[in-house]
Amino acid sequence: MGKGGEDQEGVMAGDFFWSYTDEPHASRRRQILSKYPQIKDLFGPDPSSFFKISVIVFLQLGTAALLHDAGWLKILLVAYFFGSFLNHNLFLAIHELSHNLAFSTPSFNKWLGIFANLPIGVPMSVTFQKYHLEHHRFQGVDGMDMDVPTLTEASFYSSSFMPSGLSLLSQSPLVAGNSSTSLFR
Repeated sequence: MGKGGEDQEGVMAGDFFWSYTDEPHASRRRQILSKYPQIKDLFGPDPSSFFKISVIVFLQLGTAALLHDAGWLKILLVAYFFGSFLNHNLFLAIHELSHNLAFSTPSFNKWLGIFANLPIGVPMSVTFQKYHLEHHRFQGVDGMDMDVPTLTEASFYSSSFMPSGLSLLSQSPLVAGNSSTSLFR
């Protein structure tokens, strides 16, 4: 589906190319399950996630404690070459928790998401879940799916003075600090 939910192949509007084919998650899921039905055994909550997430959180906090007297250069190097991998792991964990994939009880997943969010420094777990689930419900629907950029965002990030890669750096603060993932909605 795409802009407005019409059912056609796609159209080049004045702004973006809007594709009206089947949303990719559902068709890809059907394709994979028909070829590998044993994957269904991996579906559902995995309580061992709690232990894995706890190890990463305590590794992050422990590293911070060990570096409390270190110089800025050492802190930056450890953050870049070690902490970034742990942080990325926690972002992925928060994504999985937004789908309630650690526990059967949604509130337990929410609390574990808040715990996983502690070392990240920007509170975003609860807000991410809200907008990420909306993204799945309204995938590709203009004005509803937060992954579809507005015209202002598209022109801002594609202009010659603003490399599009910088948009990646702004995503976490936007998810955490606004009622939407966009500065321009």
